[in-house]
Amino acid sequence: MSEANSNNRETTSIRIDPKLWKEAKMKALEKDMSIGQYIEELIIKDVKNKK
Repeated sequence: MSEANSNNRETTSIRIDPKLWKEAKMKALEKDMSIGQYIEELIIKDVKNKK
């Protein structure tokens, strides 16, 4: 289940390998980003590459 929040963002939940999640969080920290910002950036890049 998901819902839109006041920042025009979708709140959602995913299932992901715990080791991969830890690596992604570390990568986000290296880039001084939240995990949400990091994932959104990756999705945007992937979607733009598909067009």
